Amino acid sequence: MSETTDALNAHFGNCCRVLFREDVGPVSKFDSYLCGLIDANRSEKSVVSGKGVELGVKEYSRNSRFVSFDEVDFGKGYPAIPLDSVDSLESLVSLFSSRLAYCGNVVLGNSGFVEKSTNISDCFYVYGSSLYGDSKYLYNCSVGRESSDLFGVHAPGESRMCMRCTQTYKTVRCFEVWACQNCMDCYYSFSLQNCNDCMFCFNLKNRKNCIGNVQLSPDRYREVKARLLSGMASGLRNDGKLPSLMEIIFKCKKVKPRVPPQEEPDFSGGKEAVEKAFSDTSRIVLGVELEGIDKHKGWLLAHTHTMGEVKSAASGRRVLFIPYVIALPPIDLGRIVTFAEGQWLGENTSIGIEAAQSLSLENVHEVLGEIAFYPVEIYEGKNSNLTECSLTIDCSYCYLSSAQVYSKYCSCGMWPRSSEHVFGFDTLWDCSFCIKCYHGVKLKRCFEVDQSSGSSDCYFCHNVENCHDCILCFNAKNLKYAIGNSVYPREEYMRIKKIVLSEVAERIKEDGGFPLSVYDVASRR
Repeated sequence: MSETTDALNAHFGNCCRVLFREDVGPVSKFDSYLCGLIDANRSEKSVVSGKGVELGVKEYSRNSRFVSFDEVDFGKGYPAIPLDSVDSLESLVSLFSSRLAYCGNVVLGNSGFVEKSTNISDCFYVYGSSLYGDSKYLYNCSVGRESSDLFGVHAPGESRMCMRCTQTYKTVRCFEVWACQNCMDCYYSFSLQNCNDCMFCFNLKNRKNCIGNVQLSPDRYREVKARLLSGMASGLRNDGKLPSLMEIIFKCKKVKPRVPPQEEPDFSGGKEAVEKAFSDTSRIVLGVELEGIDKHKGWLLAHTHTMGEVKSAASGRRVLFIPYVIALPPIDLGRIVTFAEGQWLGENTSIGIEAAQSLSLENVHEVLGEIAFYPVEIYEGKNSNLTECSLTIDCSYCYLSSAQVYSKYCSCGMWPRSSEHVFGFDTLWDCSFCIKCYHGVKLKRCFEVDQSSGSSDCYFCHNVENCHDCILCFNAKNLKYAIGNSVYPREEYMRIKKIVLSEVAERIKEDGGFPLSVYDVASRR
């Protein structure tokens, strides 16, 4: 075992002693089990060394070339290639194809003891994880920040000592909790806020010592909890796994929740303003005013995490949700309710005190069906003019987008944070006037740019930092007027840019999209 896995094994043992009150075995025994709720990495081979390359982003074309981040020479100078024969993007790609390789095993900032992981920044003791920042002691985790001692956890924020959880914020000492915030010592629960010591609970706020939404005395709660934890520890130790919350719910008897009509928030409107922002952005980025987002939405939504649509189990009301954010494994869609309906159910339903006191892992599915309903939409803060959106915090003028925070004029994408005028995107922070960009920070006026930061006016670029006015640059820093990582005179650069953008604009206007993306451009030979 390496120093990384030694440290993680010790912390896993400590986590189990806290969660289950006893050891259950080494962390390696549970490797596949701890991948059950996460967005596991994709593995490829480096064209430089043949060593493994971990990818947190899965969209790259299969027949592309890949390279490990520690094999990239960011200071390498590339000789300029004559561009006289260039008359299209395809001809440009053919000139520079040998320089194009997608980068994995990305570890940035003050980090150490990181293995089989990528897109890690300022983290220590990390294994089998991706897309994390400012965290430590992570084993098989995906997409989070400012957390520690996590095992098999997806999308946490500021959480500690959790196992097999998804979409948590400020949770501590929790197991199999889903979409919970500000909770401690909770197990097998969905949609809790400010709750402590709860097991098998749904849609509760400011509660403690609850089992199946029933509040027990502290002494009685501790007695039932001890028995349940003993059964969980035994299952982990003997079988190497426990049933997930959704596996239990799928076994529950189907029932229809009886919920009185609830007043639901309505933030719709403003699509016309979004359409104008799309035209303005395309004029700035591509030199052509595109009209009609719906005409282009199939192209814009490609390579993004998209929303699903279901009907509320209580009212039949249409509900939009983003599976990637709420939960990666399949969930029982027949038990989704609106946020307001979930709040009512949390306040008014329970499994009853007798069932709560006799609950076990073997019989829980027999009684949980009456309360196991869950909302998948969240609206917090001041929101307005949102059309076909889900999971929103302080946003306005968005259309067909999800998991948006402090953003405006966004459409066809997931997770813009503090961004505006972005269209066709996935995970953009502090970005503006971008089309078809992904996993970027502080990008401006970019098109088809992936996994990059602090750059502007870039086209078909991957893993670039502080680059400006660049086309087809991969794994590069501090370039200006560059094509294929080679710097050219401004006049020559602008001539090629005009050829490329004219082709792109013409195809988009005719077909509603462009056939080549940053995710497959490196697969062209």
